[in-house]
Formats: sequence, structure tokens, C-alpha cells
Amino acid sequence: MSKTEEILQILRNELQRGEYAQGALFTSEPKLVKRFSVSRITINKITEQLVREGYLQRGSKGSGTRVLNTAPFPLGSIAYLGPYQNPYYDLLQFEIQKNAMERGYAVNAFYQGSYSINQCLEMIARNRYLGLICCGIGMVPENFPLPVVYVDQPVPDDSIPRCSVCINDYETAFAVIDDICRKGHREIAVLSNYNFIEYNRQRRQHGFLDSMVKNRIPNPENRIFNDRVTSLVEAKMFWIKLLAAYPETTILVTDSNMPAWRLHAAAMEHKKPDKVTITGFASSPMQDGLYHFPSVDQHPDQLASCAVSELLYNAEHPDNPHLCETIVPASLVNFDRIPVKRPTGPKSRHRE
Repeated sequence: MSKTEEILQILRNELQRGEYAQGALFTSEPKLVKRFSVSRITINKITEQLVREGYLQRGSKGSGTRVLNTAPFPLGSIAYLGPYQNPYYDLLQFEIQKNAMERGYAVNAFYQGSYSINQCLEMIARNRYLGLICCGIGMVPENFPLPVVYVDQPVPDDSIPRCSVCINDYETAFAVIDDICRKGHREIAVLSNYNFIEYNRQRRQHGFLDSMVKNRIPNPENRIFNDRVTSLVEAKMFWIKLLAAYPETTILVTDSNMPAWRLHAAAMEHKKPDKVTITGFASSPMQDGLYHFPSVDQHPDQLASCAVSELLYNAEHPDNPHLCETIVPASLVNFDRIPVKRPTGPKSRHRE
């Protein structure tokens, strides 16, 4: 931290602690020069920054600088761009807004709607945002002028350094299959709704596959389905396809809760799937309260906290930003609801 940043933070803290009454005259620049042993130019820059942040207000005709607000809001604005009308992503956005507000920053959420992603990015770039937190939109162009943090969205393994905050997708998916196999299940199928479009889905698929190989599940590659299940009709069609291929299926693993909910609804109208346990991925209050699926808690509160911290750091340190992947470990939830499957063998004969 430079001397200027250090002094600025000291004065911010004093204002926030109420050491200056609202409306009172702020310490004069000559006194601040003497106190901190810096030039008047430096103090003038610091004062101007406090004015921009809303703490101080310049008086007219040399009447001095007065304390305008000891708790100005917002200290700055952050842009968010991601999916909507999805319980998990809605919760993630809420946590980002809540976390930023607790630190004195506002979040403006952008949705595609009638705009393309590029149009949204252009609107964000033209305005005075500290940076962009994004989720599920792919990679932002390299020439985007603001700091970018990808949340719950791993970035490709290429030569371009990027800042991202995500869960351990591969390890968690591996643990899902491992837990199921320890409970004695061998007839397992996997539905991945996105067919590698999103990089974190690819990691999850690799985790599912490698764990099935490790647990010697027969024909593991053929047990991963990449069908779209975006409606109840598609869910019904998938059940027919799955049970035609693997009629003895006891566990259906999904890499997202949205298709899991639709499959559950479709199962209510199907005879066989009531014997198939469905697992989801991305626990949410709706899921926990209504369906109680075995699922994965991605800890959106922790993802949001890390994302906001990284964005604010990179906005304050443009010459030395964090360009790496921060991992938030996920947790399996409700896996105790998966029935234990006992080994079956030849029936014992009773003596007459």
C-alpha cells in the first residue's frame, strides 16, 4: 500500500468512526500536510478522492471543506451479468449483492433479455463500474476495459490469465459416484444437460466418468447421457430412453438441479422411476425445502464473498491483479437419503 493509500484509509476510518461531526469543518489541508509529513499536492489528491467518495464537500469561496456524510453509499458500483429465473443463480446473485452492500458497494444486475451478451458488456464498459462479476456467459473478450471475476465458472486451461472463483467440480463429482457405489449401487446413469458447453460441466462429467471407472461400473462411457431436459415433455422422453437402455437403473445422477426437478415431476407419471433415486447438483433453499434430493451444496455465500473480495482487490490494484482460480470446496447434502443396496445372492434352502 502506498503512502497516499495509507493516509486515505486512515482518514476514511476516522470519518466512519464519527471523529468528525456531520456538517462540521474538516481538518484544513495545511494541518494534514503537517500531520502526515507529505506535500500539499498529495493531501489535495486525497481530499479530492474523499469528495468523490461522498465523505466531504468543498465549500465556496474558500469557506473550507465540510463533512458531508460519514457513511456514504455506495462507495462504488459493481456490474453483475449472469443467468436469471433459476433458483440457484438467483441465490448466487442475492449473495453477491448482499456481500457487496455490507462492504458499502452497490451491484447493478444485467440480464440478457432482449439484449445480447455483447450489448450488455458494451453498456457496462461505457459506465463507471469498478468491474464485472459474471457467471455462465462464457469468456469476456480480452479487450474488455474493466476487471472481470468469473464466479462458479472455471476458465479454460489456456494461456490467458483470468480471475475466477468456483467449486472443486471434478473432485465433487468424483465423490458423488464414490458415495453411491459405497452404498452398493451398480446400475448408475448420468445426465449432463449441457454437453460440455460450460467448462464446469465438463469437469463434472470427467469426475463422474473417472469415478465410475475406478469403481468398475460396466460400460461407464455409455452411461453418460447428454440429452436436453428443459421441459416436462423432454423429461418424460428421457425416462423412456434411459429405461430402454438400462432398465435396471437404481440411481440417476444429474449435474444440475433443474433437470433433476423436471425428472422428478415426470417420474410421478411413470411406473418405473419411482424405484430410481435422482441426485442433483447445486443445493438451494427451494430444493432443500421441497424435494430433499441428494445434491451438492456449492456454498453460494462463500462463492459470492470471494468474488466480491477479488473484484475489489483487482479494482484497487490494476497493476498487480489476482489472476488465478480460487476454489471453494463443495459439500454433499442429503446423501443419507440414498438407500443402501444389499448384495443379492442365491436364496438359502431350508431343511425339511
